Amino acid sequence: MRSSSQAVLLAGMLLSITWTSSVVSAVARVACTASGTSQVCHCDETFVNCDYVIWDTFPSLAYQVTHLSLANNALTELARSDLVVTNVAGGSPFLYALQSLDLHGNQLDFIANQTFTPSYSRLTALDLSQNQLTRLEGAVFQRLSALNVLKLNQNDITSIGATVFADLTALRELDLSDNAITYIHPDAFAALTNLETLTLSLNLLTALPDGLFAACTSLTELGLAVNNISNIPENVFPDVQFTLRMGGNPSECSMSGSTPVCTCRPGFGGDNNVQTNVAYCSPVNCGDTITNISHVNATADCSADPYFEGASCIATCLPGYYGIPANSVPFTCGTGSTWEGEIVCKPRDCGTTIPNQAPNSDVVFTGSTLYGGGRATATCRAGFEGGGEVYTCGTAGVWTPEVSLRCSRVSCGSNIASLDTNKVRNVICVDNLYGDQCEVTCRTGYVGQSANYTCSADGVWRGSISCYGQQCGRTIPESAVDATSQCAGDSSFGGDNCYLGCALGYEGDPIEYRCSSSGTWTSLSATTLPTCSRITCPTTIDGVSELRRQNTCSSSSYGDTCISYCQTGYAGAPVHFSCSALGAWTGDRTQACTLKNCSALDVSVLTRDSFAASDNCLNGTYGDTCDVYCLEGLFISKTRIIVAMSAQMCNIPAATTAAGKAPSTANVGVYDEEGAKSISITGCSTTYGSRCRPVCRTGTVAAVGNDDVITCGADGNWRGIFRCEGQVAASSSDLSTGQAAGIAVGIVVLLGLAALVVVLLLMRRRDSKQLEAHKKNEFEMKLNKSAPGDSTMTRNPMLANPARSSRQGGTIYDVTPARPPKKPT
Repeated sequence: MRSSSQAVLLAGMLLSITWTSSVVSAVARVACTASGTSQVCHCDETFVNCDYVIWDTFPSLAYQVTHLSLANNALTELARSDLVVTNVAGGSPFLYALQSLDLHGNQLDFIANQTFTPSYSRLTALDLSQNQLTRLEGAVFQRLSALNVLKLNQNDITSIGATVFADLTALRELDLSDNAITYIHPDAFAALTNLETLTLSLNLLTALPDGLFAACTSLTELGLAVNNISNIPENVFPDVQFTLRMGGNPSECSMSGSTPVCTCRPGFGGDNNVQTNVAYCSPVNCGDTITNISHVNATADCSADPYFEGASCIATCLPGYYGIPANSVPFTCGTGSTWEGEIVCKPRDCGTTIPNQAPNSDVVFTGSTLYGGGRATATCRAGFEGGGEVYTCGTAGVWTPEVSLRCSRVSCGSNIASLDTNKVRNVICVDNLYGDQCEVTCRTGYVGQSANYTCSADGVWRGSISCYGQQCGRTIPESAVDATSQCAGDSSFGGDNCYLGCALGYEGDPIEYRCSSSGTWTSLSATTLPTCSRITCPTTIDGVSELRRQNTCSSSSYGDTCISYCQTGYAGAPVHFSCSALGAWTGDRTQACTLKNCSALDVSVLTRDSFAASDNCLNGTYGDTCDVYCLEGLFISKTRIIVAMSAQMCNIPAATTAAGKAPSTANVGVYDEEGAKSISITGCSTTYGSRCRPVCRTGTVAAVGNDDVITCGADGNWRGIFRCEGQVAASSSDLSTGQAAGIAVGIVVLLGLAALVVVLLLMRRRDSKQLEAHKKNEFEMKLNKSAPGDSTMTRNPMLANPARSSRQGGTIYDVTPARPPKKPT
């Protein structure tokens, strides 16, 4: 044991070298120099302390030491060559004077065989605790016959072989506690007859080999606490009095003198018969799980160890839940083989905050925010795309995405579809994501301010631009007087085409023009002006009755004038018609031509008052007829004269205006007895009332009693007596009575026939007038139907009187046999 002054000195040394540990690697690893100095170790004659230097290899020593401490460094292996003295002249390089070696708190996991052979016969204390040793070779402690204390506690040793401690015959204290020992060879402690204290507590022993401690006759204290020893075999302990510590095992034994007294700890049961080599204490089984905690969302796995009454099993809240009062609560196996305890586990609340939420996304929560409850759905905001992301409340109380989400800006594409590319330049938008802008300008020929279109959240370019075509005006400047233009449509560039055509009143093929980008009209053909000629009107004026008004024009081009006069027999003012630009005659078509009216026929205009007019000559209109008769004693070739109402006056044809003709010689009603025409009348007038002296023809002589003069009578016969006969002229009184009677009868017959003829003629005249009036009415009605609203006749006026047979110079001759002349009153 070190003195108190040594302990203080050691503590001061530890404090003084802690700050230098980081630079040890740069200093030569020499514990103490020959003069007893050191930069990192405490050198006190043969006592050398190099604790906490953090060396990973053993240092060299300049001289022999008796006590060496290298505790709490980083040493991993211990071999024979590690414990040597340097600069030894002719002497042993090993630490033959070494009495104690402290290597606890390092990282030793291996100690080679014969490490302490042959020169460590003075070593009495060896501390290898708090390392990482898992196994001990058979000859690892060979020739340490003076060793009194060996500490191997707090390692990872799992088993003890038969010969590990075979050379430690002077060993009084052996500490193997707090390892993982499950097996000890029955002969492992056979050579330890001087062993006083043996500690095997805190291991994993379940059984003790028969006679394991029987050779340890010097034993005063044996620690087997906190293992899993359930049976005590026969002859396991030495037949001496010692203190036995077995708490924490199914079987808890104590020594009564040299005899162990064992009882089963709570949770275990047995017959307390230590003489039987069978399981002495059997654990009470509460099961592998705590069945009454599943409803509180907790779990416990008790299958690792056999749990017995009074044993504990930790119940832990399931992932996603937190416990009240803690996440883990120990349950105790009760006497009734049931786990006793209480734990409350509540679901963790993930809250309404999504960690690492995708940028540009919004979250909608469905259901609760507790673990095992609802969900949180993240979707990209307007203007971004990338699908949806679903979060669930994780076991740590944090929202965890099931599907990763990345929201990227919506693309509107490089082209703006809504643009009118006829007016706007085709633009390629390189930056075409949500929020980007793209400049748009008008094409050549169009005017307007440039505009910025913005990519909207729905992936559509939004904006507006107004581009107006260069204006060419509503007219095309022309150099011909007969050409004109009027552009009624869009007269801007890119708009409607315009035509330069003939002016009003002219006709010809138009020339097509287009508004150019410079704002001027450009012809689409080789010629720039149309060939125009005046529009012509029809030679006949439509809507004008040819019957009543002249409707034929000789000059009929645009601008010409035509005067329409009333036809012969019609009265009315002349009308001026003009040929319009539309190729139609314009004028007053309401001006009517009316039939002329004729007053009573004035027969005084006729030559020598030789004629008389009938009643139908008292009045009439153009085209009507009336009868005119020769006065008594006059006739015209024995025909009746019909006076036609001419266009200018009611007159008689010129051929009949002379006085009536007298009977010719052939018609002289004087004959000789033989009927031979023997009278000659020459040199005298032959008209009515004329007197003439007849002469006999050659070969004949005037009869006795002849009148010297004969007179032309009203009936066209000569009146008087004049006969020629041979050489003697016959007298009218010489006619026989029979001849006179025959003549009288003939005269009466002739008069009767004449009267009959007159009656028939009068009846015919009446019927003729009625028929004529009827036909005239029919004719007028047809005229009215053919030209409504126009009083002008449109048919040939010759048809108004079907009794006409010929027309000469406006005079009509009727071949109806003449009636006897009527003497005017």
